[in-house]
Amino acid sequence: MLQPGHPAYLKAQLGRAIVLGQAGQFARAVGLLQGLIQTGDSPEAISALRELGALYKRRGDSEAEDRPDSLRLLTFGEGIAAFHSRAITWYRRYLQEADRAADANAVRFELAALYASIGYYQEAISLYRQLAAGQDEVATKAQFALAQTFEQSGQPRAALREYVAFLELFPADRQSEEVRQRIEYLREFTVLDPASLNRALQKAWLDELSGKSRRLVQLAVARVLFSHHDFIAATQSFKHYATAYPDDPDKDEAQYFLAESLLRLARQRRLEAQPASADSLRTLALREYRVLVEQVPTDSILTEQVPTDSTTLVKQAPTDNTWARRARLSLIKLEVEDLPDSLRLLTLEEGIAAFVAEFSEGRGAHLDQALLQLGDARRQLGATDTTWFDGAIAAYDQLRRLSSNSPLVPHALYGKSLCLVQKGQHKAAADLLERVLRDYPNSPLTAPVLFELGHIRLAQERTQEAIARLQELRWGYPAFPQRRAAQKLLGDTYFQLGQYAAAIDLYQPLVSNSTISDDRGPILRRIGRAYHHLNRYGEAMETYRQILAEEPNPAGLDSIYFAQAVLQLRLAQEDDAFRLFRKVSQEFASSGLATEASARAGHIAFARQQYKQAYQLYQPLLKQSEDALIHGQAILSLFRLKRIEEGRKADKQFAKRFKEETEWRQHFRVEEGNYYLQAGNHKKAYELFQEVEKQGGRWAGDGAYWMAITLWKRNKATPSEEGAAFALEAISRFVREYPTSPQVSDAYLRLGDYHFSLHNFLQAAGAYKHALDAPEVSSDQAQDAMWKLLKSYQSAHEYEAAHQVADQLLSQYPEHSKAIEVQLELGIILKNKGQYAQAIEQLDELLSQQLLDGNGASEARFYIGESYQNMGEYRKAIQAYYKVSYHGSQGLSMWITSADFQRARCHESLGEHATAMTIYERITRREGGQSPQGQEARERMDDLRRQLETLN
Repeated sequence: MLQPGHPAYLKAQLGRAIVLGQAGQFARAVGLLQGLIQTGDSPEAISALRELGALYKRRGDSEAEDRPDSLRLLTFGEGIAAFHSRAITWYRRYLQEADRAADANAVRFELAALYASIGYYQEAISLYRQLAAGQDEVATKAQFALAQTFEQSGQPRAALREYVAFLELFPADRQSEEVRQRIEYLREFTVLDPASLNRALQKAWLDELSGKSRRLVQLAVARVLFSHHDFIAATQSFKHYATAYPDDPDKDEAQYFLAESLLRLARQRRLEAQPASADSLRTLALREYRVLVEQVPTDSILTEQVPTDSTTLVKQAPTDNTWARRARLSLIKLEVEDLPDSLRLLTLEEGIAAFVAEFSEGRGAHLDQALLQLGDARRQLGATDTTWFDGAIAAYDQLRRLSSNSPLVPHALYGKSLCLVQKGQHKAAADLLERVLRDYPNSPLTAPVLFELGHIRLAQERTQEAIARLQELRWGYPAFPQRRAAQKLLGDTYFQLGQYAAAIDLYQPLVSNSTISDDRGPILRRIGRAYHHLNRYGEAMETYRQILAEEPNPAGLDSIYFAQAVLQLRLAQEDDAFRLFRKVSQEFASSGLATEASARAGHIAFARQQYKQAYQLYQPLLKQSEDALIHGQAILSLFRLKRIEEGRKADKQFAKRFKEETEWRQHFRVEEGNYYLQAGNHKKAYELFQEVEKQGGRWAGDGAYWMAITLWKRNKATPSEEGAAFALEAISRFVREYPTSPQVSDAYLRLGDYHFSLHNFLQAAGAYKHALDAPEVSSDQAQDAMWKLLKSYQSAHEYEAAHQVADQLLSQYPEHSKAIEVQLELGIILKNKGQYAQAIEQLDELLSQQLLDGNGASEARFYIGESYQNMGEYRKAIQAYYKVSYHGSQGLSMWITSADFQRARCHESLGEHATAMTIYERITRREGGQSPQGQEARERMDDLRRQLETLN
């Protein structure tokens, strides 16, 4: 066990406390953690604050789980709430010490949950709002918890608003379905306006006190409760009314709404995860519907008339009961719910059709509803049998004829439009949907209408109109159940338009880390392709890696590998690309991508000049492939492998198979010519290149270029004035007649080198300038040409031009292989231009940076001395020249000798002839009296002696 003072002691104590807490040893864990807090500002002390908060929270949560509900309520203040309050204290202290820690927001989330658990809702809401506004993973959880907290604190409207905001922000989150259920629960099964309900109830009781019939007051109360979605109280009120007034004319209405209230309660219990209670309530609702349907009298019915001061019952002619009809219609729908889909729809259609036939002469909401349900049933049957669509349209049209002012007319228009879409009548369908939007702006169908319009406009290729409708849906109706599908459709539309950035923005929320969906993989692939199109290759590659990490063997794995390989080529990762292309061709041999993958692997090998491997990859493809590139590069590989006879044979087969591909044959001639050129058969090579130029076309310039190179190499092998003239004329003709050829830069470099070798420096400079200006000059060629241009100008004593080239080279190619030499040359150029101070500064800087090799350093020191000498500062010049000798062991001896000569001359200029003669004597001994340097030194000594004698 670690002892106090050990570097890892505090960390070990923290770990021990955490383990004890998880094992249920609460007191020991608390003691250890509080001891850690006393150690000061160590990281472990700060972490102990967080762990204490977590420990007290777990203890409170376990207390809540272990106690019976009744006891939990009685002792909450002294038990659970106490633990949670202590947890809050420790969490708050932790945040004071570590406000910017990586886990700070996670701790804030736990803190908000603790506040909510003890009823401090405003504190919880404030924290949740702060977290929900962030961009990290906690934001999603915080938004959901914010809505839950509003709901728990009795603020249903605020909760509804935050749930809707959740769907706007996170439409594809794994909790989105639960959120939609909460929205449904709040909208359909919660009293959103309790103040309005209380006012209505108070008015009802005042009406009773004012003398209104108790029966009418009770019915009014039941209606108010139902309209405010208090279905428990509404059920009790309608049941009491139906029982208390069995002979009342409004009893059937009460009976009907009793069944409706029970049915709504069943759905409410289903959302509350109480399936047994939901099934029981549904059974009761069915029974109440049947009671109403079965009790309708066959000969007469009493109808209520309500004068201003009394209620009378009058006997009317025999008629059916409206409430009974509604109940019967509801029964038809409910009794088939448990049947399989196909049988359910057929049975539903038969039942509703019979109902419509029986009551088609009447009017009323029940018939409108029946016709709408009949149309919907037939439309759904049309999914498997299109003959049903005409019947569905007939039902929708009948509804519109019978009740043009019915609130169900927009539903009929919507249903008919869906049928017309299936029949391919997109224009008529779109007209109906636009009419719904225009004539019924507040219809609950607006969101699905916009969704269908988006689909239709896309089918009509009216893309911008589709985008407008889908964007309207996206921003205006976040709770729409198919909002995710709408957002995906919008993303697909932008993708097809080539607006890839917009597509990515729409796709990303659908595949965030908190989402789950069947189409997650395909959407991620589209994101990868979109990044690829945007040249954001790294992000595309990362997206494909994410797909494989989430699902190691997804469908279409071959296409993912292929896409990754293409991206790796873009990222210059040729080895990885080659490996993946080979993987696709070998492991997915039956894939449609296998052949293309093999071909691309061959192309990579060919580009890397691995011709044997390239041919091995191409060879199995030659029999079936009609790709001229594969055949062409296979033949080129044979030529470059010096398999000349195989190459010729393949060339002939190529000519028969690809009669129109004449340019490839010229390319083959060039390759064959190069084979002979390398073999030294200049005559055969020249004839082949000449044939290529004569055929014209894209390869004519290559033919002319290689003709010139052949003559150039022939003259190099067997030099002659005539051969040199021919070669010079050939290369000059090439650059003149083919100025846009890719080889022009190389030709000008050769011309420049030729003139430079003859000391025609200005002509050489002209050729190098042309090389720089060539249309397809490579970076390496440009750098070579610029260096040689600099040397040409220097050799021609064109120092101003040389200075400009040196500056350009250093600016344009700071990483040039000769950048240090250029800086040295720049110092020499400045010296030659008479800018001695600048030359000294330039050369001193190079020496101080220790960038020069031994010889370069000697040269720099020599020219520093020469600059001082030219300025007349002989003492400084002598010092600089002396440094050449002192540091010159790594340089050429010529610099030491030259420096000594110049040092002696400086002493001469200062009148110090004896010192000068001493230096000359040293040169003579070092170089030898018979050497040119020794003889020159002896001559200078003789001159100095004569001068001294004359003076004496």
